[in-house]
Amino acid sequence: MTADPRSFQLFVGIDIAAASFTAVWNTNTGNKQSPLTFAQSPAGWQQFCQRIASLRLPPSAILIIMESTGVYWMRLAHYLTNAGYAVWVVNPLQAKRFAQLTLKRDKTDPIDAQTLADFAAQFHHQARLWSPPPSLYEDLYQRLTQRDALAELRAQTRNRTHALQQRNVAIPIIKQRSEQVIMLLNSQVKATDGELATLLKQGDWRENAKRLLSIKGMGIVTVSWLLVVTLNFSLFETPEQLVSYVGLAPRSRQSGTSLNARPGIGYSGHPRLRQLLFLATLSAVRHNLKIKTLYDRLIARGKAKKVALCAAARKLLHICWALVKHERMFNPNYTRSRKAG
Repeated sequence: MTADPRSFQLFVGIDIAAASFTAVWNTNTGNKQSPLTFAQSPAGWQQFCQRIASLRLPPSAILIIMESTGVYWMRLAHYLTNAGYAVWVVNPLQAKRFAQLTLKRDKTDPIDAQTLADFAAQFHHQARLWSPPPSLYEDLYQRLTQRDALAELRAQTRNRTHALQQRNVAIPIIKQRSEQVIMLLNSQVKATDGELATLLKQGDWRENAKRLLSIKGMGIVTVSWLLVVTLNFSLFETPEQLVSYVGLAPRSRQSGTSLNARPGIGYSGHPRLRQLLFLATLSAVRHNLKIKTLYDRLIARGKAKKVALCAAARKLLHICWALVKHERMFNPNYTRSRKAG
């Protein structure tokens, strides 16, 4: 939800730590409040709201900004949103670049809070207000992150078991325990996959999940991550924005005669979703005619396999976007109709 920049009279920057948070606010006339620190607890949140309420401004006239660093911001953002305040959660990189732009060298909690308040005062017309995600988001996200942790632990245990077998003497009970751990982790991952499948079939996002799963190469985990990252495709206005957010958009690096590097995707974006889309694309180039045709054409033109794979992944993401926005199932024989000129 985009904010109305004309309605804000106060801009509050909050720097959050594990046990406390520091708040600084500016008025739209340039007056600034000295930093105040509150406990990171319901009592501290209530005390902060009482302090803000003493200014006798309606909550809708106050823009509160914080960074999406770690997890400590989440409960406070929920509390303030439920209290009626406009909350803007920004990427930490935005605040960092703004601090560099204003030549701030020191870094303390009060300075960071003041930087956020100044950022809000200057760019509030670009604010996209934060709202709590639906319960299905947490149901999927927490299972996905735990599944990743289980899969990583399983891979580590397998590697240790393999290394154990290369020793001159392998103690049987050690090997047995490792194999039992692997079996347990396999069952946990399988159970999580079943829970994800059930949520996608019965949850509010089931229609879009069904459309995405109709694409050859897209599996339960990839579809779940895609729906979570995009909040059921509600966070982006164009497929190009989604491609850029995932980190699949080529970026140019050219300046004068001294710099003329090849375009590349860099290392920004959402690494987990990008990784899954690459894996899905590897399957799609073998079994999905739409993706395979593009991939083979690029290879025939002399493109490197990695370049062709990135282009195929972008194509796959565009297909996902089209199916959701046009409410269609995947049709491998679909061709775009062209009107006669």
